[in-house]
Amino acid sequence: MRLVEVFNIPKNILDVWKGAGSVIRVKRSSNRGSTLVESISYYLCSLSPQSTTLASGIRGHWLIENRLHWVKDVILEEDSSPQKSGFSARNLSILKTWVLTLLRIHGFAGIKAGISYLSNNLKYILSFCT
Repeated sequence: MRLVEVFNIPKNILDVWKGAGSVIRVKRSSNRGSTLVESISYYLCSLSPQSTTLASGIRGHWLIENRLHWVKDVILEEDSSPQKSGFSARNLSILKTWVLTLLRIHGFAGIKAGISYLSNNLKYILSFCT
């Protein structure tokens, strides 16, 4: 369950945040196995309080975070990569994004399963490039 609440900026906000348009609170709850997990996140936004627009923006951000960044960090271990100098980290990140895209285009919903299947199938890997 997700509850999005949008508020006007309080009058006593710090000067550094004076240009903000709204404050958003998102309450999330879900079951992970038999455990109920709840969280509350707050967002400061430059837009005026328009709940529909803001909620879809937040949801879009988390979609990108969960489908791309989390996969690259956790599954492909990008954060622990030893390549740090020059453009090597950026170039490898681009290649990893390209591989994820190819896996999804070819119907692999699970990235680990896709990598495992392809790890011993050179002909299928090469067919990706044609």
